[in-house]
Formats: sequence, C-alpha cells, structure tokens
Amino acid sequence: MKKRKPLILLSLAATNPPTYRKAIHSAGGTPIGGYLPECETPDSFDGLLLGGGGDLDPNWYGEVNRASDTLDHRRDELEHELIKKAIALEIPILGICRGIQILTGMLGGTLIQDLGVVHSMTEESYRLHAAYAKAGSRIETLYGKSIVINSGHHQAVKRLAPGFIATQWSCDGVIEAMEHETLPILGVQWHPEQMCTPSPTQQSANGMLLFYDFIACCAKRISD
Repeated sequence: MKKRKPLILLSLAATNPPTYRKAIHSAGGTPIGGYLPECETPDSFDGLLLGGGGDLDPNWYGEVNRASDTLDHRRDELEHELIKKAIALEIPILGICRGIQILTGMLGGTLIQDLGVVHSMTEESYRLHAAYAKAGSRIETLYGKSIVINSGHHQAVKRLAPGFIATQWSCDGVIEAMEHETLPILGVQWHPEQMCTPSPTQQSANGMLLFYDFIACCAKRISD
C-alpha cells in the first residue's frame, strides 16, 4: 500500500504567499490551510508550518508595544491554539521568521522589538549574511557549521522560551535558529522558502534541505 503524504497545515500572512506551498509540495508533503482567519482549520494534520508576516502583539510576552507593527490579533489567537494542539500531540512544527518569534513569545520567551535596519530588507530584496551553527544540532546536520542565509526582519528572539536551545547565530549574535530539546520543533529567523531554487550563481544555502527534513519528520510520525 502506498503511504500517504503528510498533511502540512500552513498558517500564513493574509497575502497567502505561494512559496511555502510550493516548497512543501516539492518536499513531498500536502499543504493545506493558508491565511487561517479566512480558511477553515482542519481537525487533524501531520505538521504545522508557521510562516512569516507581521509582528506578534507584545502582550503575549508581557511587554508594552514599543516598536511592533502590522499586528493581527485574530491570527495570533488562532496560532496560539494550533501551537498548543501540536505540542499536546507532538506534531512537528516548523516556524519561519514570524514563526520563530511566535513560538518564542507564546511559550515563555521574549523578543527584541526592533533591531533597526541591519537585518531588514533593502530595496525590497533580502540581505545575505553568514550564520554559524551549534555543533551537533539539527541545523548543523543539515547545513554544516557555516552557511549564507537571507534576512528580512526587524525583530528577533531575545530570551528563549523554556525547553528551547539556540542552534544558529548571525555574526552580530542574533539568534537565527532554535530547536526544542525534546519535541519536534524547529524555528528559523531566515526564509528558506525564498532559497529553494539554487543556481550556480546563488550564494545562499539551499532552503529545500530544511523542508525535506521537516517532511521526513512528519512522515516518521505517521509511520510510528
């Protein structure tokens, strides 16, 4: 009997960017969902992908709003419920950009509300820079000790939530990836979905490696 593809619930910005859906398809998963305040949320899924978008309301991590913008309270609430469900059922989670921030702010950590422009997009293009991985981490296994990643954000993890460890950093110390010590949860501050079509001239790492790993983790849960 042919094994079914893992159902991956996407929680995305209102623009519903197609890059996430394409990456999940290419990695062997079946994407469902989108901008969940406007989509029906399924009762079951095999993996949860928390995509990019606006900032998390700082109330979630006990701070006043000093520099957070483009807030979406309904999306915050829905993602909080999805995270709780995924953790309770040990469903794999991949958090990307806003996703790593949501996981941090909603599970007991805090965020830097404004990094300035050093990590933001420039002329509507992502910045490229080096990042360095923790030895023995999942990220190092996938990409090695040092890779070139993209950057397009103004917030980042400040204090990690309980149970998480930082596993990748930029040269200026910004946390670029974190992994949970016991649960199948990985968050990255960069955008692998924007790095899935490598070419001989591309400097950045192949983002598809992260999606292949995520789908494999979800598939393992189905087979276990």
